Amino acid sequence: MQYDISTVVDSNEVLAGVPDNALSIAAACSRSNSPVSRVIKAIETDVDLTQQLLRITNSNFFEFNQPVFALDRAVVILGFGRLRELALCIWLFRMLKPLRKDAVFHFENYWQHALLTAIIARAIAERQEPGRESIYFAAGLMHDVGKLIAVNEISADYFFLIEQSRQLNCSLHLVERDFLGYEHADIGAELISRWGLPEAMEVMIRFHQSPARYDGGRTNLKRIKRLYLSNLIAHYLQDDLQGLKGIRKLDPEFDRFFRFSNTEFDELVNHLRRQIRRNREYFEIY
Repeated sequence: MQYDISTVVDSNEVLAGVPDNALSIAAACSRSNSPVSRVIKAIETDVDLTQQLLRITNSNFFEFNQPVFALDRAVVILGFGRLRELALCIWLFRMLKPLRKDAVFHFENYWQHALLTAIIARAIAERQEPGRESIYFAAGLMHDVGKLIAVNEISADYFFLIEQSRQLNCSLHLVERDFLGYEHADIGAELISRWGLPEAMEVMIRFHQSPARYDGGRTNLKRIKRLYLSNLIAHYLQDDLQGLKGIRKLDPEFDRFFRFSNTEFDELVNHLRRQIRRNREYFEIY
């Protein structure tokens, strides 16, 4: 298969061009100098985003005594970090809608996995790199966005790769590398770079399947490994696996990157389960 990665990305005008208002708002929330008034005006033109923002602001998560009806008040309460999370969730759901009935690309599984990875990544960041939680959430939500490009632009061949992965019981990214010479994570990283989202997200997404491929600084390596862990634990929970044996089943090289005792791992998973329950509103966006 001969598909140049830049050509694949360039071919998808919808994703590569960033026309969606929700994604533009997410990018604006990543810039520290974005005026709040301009962001609010952009949100007002997006009915879906406005409704979801007000709904989550009034959810049990924030526990306000009085309902919040004003958009500017909701933006202040949520902050740019949460707002970016919500905007990215709505954008991703919109991109997935055309694939809802596709027999090979499992819409519900992809959507749930993206949200689980995002919430888990944010929870890990709260412990490991406080103050950067929203970057981790965004990276978790977008970590497999390269699959959307591949499904849209090289659909027949990419579905073949998905089937090969299932038949061989082999990780999809390894099959991609054998046939394409790159992974869906590389496509996703290319998109993140073009969209003007934080560079940390680009690096985390590019190497989240294969941290050993990264040869840069220690700070980014730690971030990559945390996203790698978040992705694996999301699969672990979706597949209803148990203990360290379960996580090693997903990746035999897991112990190369993390050293958990059984007790430490079980404590982490229980903590993440609680965080997922606290953020259940995200699973009800649509």
